[in-house]
Amino acid sequence: AWPPSYTGAGSSAASDVYKRKAIGTSIAACEYFKSWDVPSNRILLAPQTFDVRYFKEQAQKLRQEHRAPTVLYVGHLNERKGVMYLLTAFELVHAEFPQARLLIAGSGGLQDEMENFIRDKQLEQVVEFAGFIEPGNLPQLYAQSDVFVLPSLEDTFGVVAAEALASGLGLVCSKHAGISSHLTNGETALIVDPEDPKQISDGILQLLQNPEKRQSLVDRSKPFLNQCSPQYNAAIFEEAISVALEHKHIQHE
Repeated sequence: AWPPSYTGAGSSAASDVYKRKAIGTSIAACEYFKSWDVPSNRILLAPQTFDVRYFKEQAQKLRQEHRAPTVLYVGHLNERKGVMYLLTAFELVHAEFPQARLLIAGSGGLQDEMENFIRDKQLEQVVEFAGFIEPGNLPQLYAQSDVFVLPSLEDTFGVVAAEALASGLGLVCSKHAGISSHLTNGETALIVDPEDPKQISDGILQLLQNPEKRQSLVDRSKPFLNQCSPQYNAAIFEEAISVALEHKHIQHE
């Protein structure tokens, strides 16, 4: 929780946090710090880190070209992740683009309800559940997909969406996911209202039917992906730790 609480330290200790550095994984998180009167020059932006180079290399190595156009979701199967809105959206996609398939990787409490929906809508032949996938095996899924959808109703960041971009997939991203604050609608991703299945389906169709648009989004996302690298974020954390140690030293003088 923010701001931190201090027990028995007095009001001066509570204010000490504003003399240090606050780190947010998204622009939205940094704005939240500002709402607690943390000065802008004390806020550092550090997107969630992953091995960008590895995912790019694996995508090139494992890419499967001769397959059905594929939409991918990776994550928990629960209400917070917006997966039922994704299924409703894919029903619309299927009506217009019947050769597309949806690959769902993950597990959770909504799986039975999702499977019932798929049976009711007769989508069994085009929707596949892959179950929980170990992180080390995700590049294989990215390599057999074209579009990634992150339909979260809330999400602190959404690193799987960044991994998908690094793997060359076009991204349809919820406006409520932290990662969306790093992206520009129509330039690096298609940002949608996750509770509007028509918006999701329109985004999916646009990217499935326009490979040039998909590639354009991927190409323009490179500056953002560079900020997700361990090297970039190590420098930010080094700065924050340095300030914290300096503050601790001053307190003990």
